[in-house]
Amino acid sequence: SPGCVAPSRTAAGAALRTAQGRLLVGCGIRVKGGPESCAIRNAIAAALVEEGSELVIEAVVLVAVDAHGDGLPAVPCEDCIRWLLAFGSEVPVSYLHPRDGWSERHAGAMDAGHEALA
Repeated sequence: SPGCVAPSRTAAGAALRTAQGRLLVGCGIRVKGGPESCAIRNAIAAALVEEGSELVIEAVVLVAVDAHGDGLPAVPCEDCIRWLLAFGSEVPVSYLHPRDGWSERHAGAMDAGHEALA
């Protein structure tokens, strides 16, 4: 099951809404033998380009799909949780949890160890 970066034959993406009303997106990127770049962090980076130091994140959604377009469980990784916390512990994050189904948790209530895919 994927997290913020999807294994081959799957795709991970994130969308975030800012206080200025912008909707920005990012995709998870996996390069064979290279570094990974997570969907949530890429969406935050896109938002920073648009809004700079004025960025206030109102909500984040993380999704993953298989090669057929069917939804897969995906949870924020430890690094993405840290990035979200830089914008406040109350940022709501929605995602398909492998045990709980669609979930929404505030960034400050997320624990990477607990959230990790089983």
